[in-house]
Parts: sequence; C-alpha cells; structure tokens
Amino acid sequence: MVAVARRLSNGGCSAVKMELDRNGTYIRWVVIAGLLAALVVGLTVRVRSADRMLAQARVHLSEERFTTAEQAALVVIARFRLRSTRAMEVLAEVHRARDAAGARMAAERALRTERALDEQAERIAVLAQRVGGLEAITLRSATLSERVRERLDEIAVRGPTMGEPPVSPDRANEAEALAAAGIDHYRAQRFMRAEATLRRAVQTDPHNDRARVYLAAAVYRTDPLNAKRRGAAIGLLQDVAATGDVAVMARYTLGAIYDQEGARERAIESYSAALALRPDHIPSNRALGRLRFETGRFDAAEEHWKRAMAALPGSEEVRFDLMRLAIARERWAEALEHGERLAASGSRLPAVYALVGRAKRALGDCDGAVVAWERA
Repeated sequence: MVAVARRLSNGGCSAVKMELDRNGTYIRWVVIAGLLAALVVGLTVRVRSADRMLAQARVHLSEERFTTAEQAALVVIARFRLRSTRAMEVLAEVHRARDAAGARMAAERALRTERALDEQAERIAVLAQRVGGLEAITLRSATLSERVRERLDEIAVRGPTMGEPPVSPDRANEAEALAAAGIDHYRAQRFMRAEATLRRAVQTDPHNDRARVYLAAAVYRTDPLNAKRRGAAIGLLQDVAATGDVAVMARYTLGAIYDQEGARERAIESYSAALALRPDHIPSNRALGRLRFETGRFDAAEEHWKRAMAALPGSEEVRFDLMRLAIARERWAEALEHGERLAASGSRLPAVYALVGRAKRALGDCDGAVVAWERA
C-alpha cells in the first residue's frame, strides 16, 4: 500500500489501477476458497454426525429397541439428505426386525396360551363328566379357544333320548319345576342359564315336551351362527309330539332355524304351521311378514304384521315394520302417521326419524324433513 501511495504521489494512476485489480482478484479468490473450505468442513461434520446416528440406530436395533432405532433413522432422513438412502435402509431393517420379533413373541404367547387352554379344556371335560354336562355349558365364554368351544358344543348337542320309560310322578314334578325356571330364564333372554336349567329338566324327564322345545330354542339362541347347535336343536324338535302353545313354539323355533340357514321355503312352512295352530302368534306373524316383505308380497306382509299389531298394539317393532311397508308402497301419509306415533312414544330407533323425514319430504314438508333427519 506504501508503494501504491508513492505511485499516486508520483502520478502513476494507471499502474495503481492495475495493482488494485490484482489485489482485488486475489482477495476474491481467497474469500471463495474460504467459503468452499467452510462448506466442505460443514458437510463433513454433518455426514459424520449422520453416520454416528445411524451407527447408534444399528446398536439400538441389535438390542431390539425398535422405537429408538426408528426415531434415529427418521431424524437422519429429515436432517441429512446425503445419508437419507442409508437411513431408509436402516429403517427397513428396523421394520423387518420388529415384525420378526412380533411374530416370535406372538408364537411364544400362543404356545403358552394353548398350553393353558389345553389344561382348561381338560378341567371342563372332567367337570362335564362329573355333572353330566348340565352346568359346564355355563362356562362357555368368548375368551375360550376354539378347542374348548368345540368341547362344550359336543356337550350341548348330546340331547336325551325319548326311548326311556316314563318317570315317577315325583321326578315328573321336579322336571316341570325345572322347566318353569328355565322358561323364565329364556323369556328374560338369559339363554345360557336357560339351556343349563332346561337340560336338567329334560334329563330328569325325557318325555317333558315343554322342556324339550324350550331347550331346543335355548340351544339355538345361545349361538345362532353355530351350525352344530342348529342341528342339535332340530334333533330335539323332530320327535316332539306336543300340542297347544308348546307345539306353536316348536314350529316357530324350527322356522327360525331354517330361516337362519337360508332355507326360506322350509322356514315359511314352519311359520305357517305355527300360525295354523295359533293365528295371533306374534313372533311367527312378524317373521312370516318379513319373509313376504323381502319377496315383494306386500299384501301378505301387511296381513301378518297387522295381526301381530292387533295382538300387541303397543309393539314398537311391529309398528316400525308397518311403517317400512308403507314407505315401500309409497303410502306417505300412512307412513308418517306410524312414524309420528313412534316418535310420540319416545322411540330411540334412528331409522324411525330417517323414514319420517323421507315421508315428510315426499309430502312436500321439506323443513319438517330436515328436522327429522337432524334428529336421526
């Protein structure tokens, strides 16, 4: 700079300018080199940091600390793009190892559970043999294994035979008392308790048709989707020679079982047989009306549902059936009347208000339809 000053004082302007240009270029290159060096150092530090985190993630993975390893890999993916590919590989390894560990733990847990359930099944089998299969069925639970359920179902389907000689009056009276208690349980929808009590009644007196019919109904209602139980219920009903209300119940139960199995014609035949004995039987009228409704025979469905309504005027379910029928036939005023009666009685069925809204819209009351739909 002293030389520059001297040249300025001597009037060497052009030489000074050249010197300044050289110095400026040098400084720029120095700055650029410094920035590049800083960038390289920064990248090196970040890469080493990412490598350390990935190494820690692999250590966590070897120790089966999957959550910690996964979090470390995700941090690398989010912050260090230069190592994102390696981090994705580590993340995939974490997921594979976690799945393998989960499968291994599930297998070990299943093995322990199966051993415990085998012991449980054996205890239940011993209990069933000890009490004649009467109370063991009440031990049935959704938490039991399929093996235990099958064992209990085998107990359930073993029905008593009708080929035994008549019992003494005392045993007949005892069976009748058990039958009455079992029927009370059945009507209260305590089907498992009903089954256990009615089975005792039938084993006490195999000729008690009332107990046999309600036992068949309880066996079916306990698990309607179980084909083995449906077959057992049909077997209990086939040799029943009852009359009166017991015969109606037998034929209705057969119809319900056939209905569940999709045997529509046999179900209609059984329901019709029940109605031939008792035309005002509400469950048979409802069931037969539903089958007629599903096949588009609206007149027949209406006849059966009106019989059920006449037998039980306050039935919310039957009135709802009639409302559905009126909607299907586009008799909007009638449907609205049924719906308003259901609403006035405090019905909690959301479908009621949905159908009320549909009827009101068809009758031109759009505001009322919106209110009904909002309530649904």
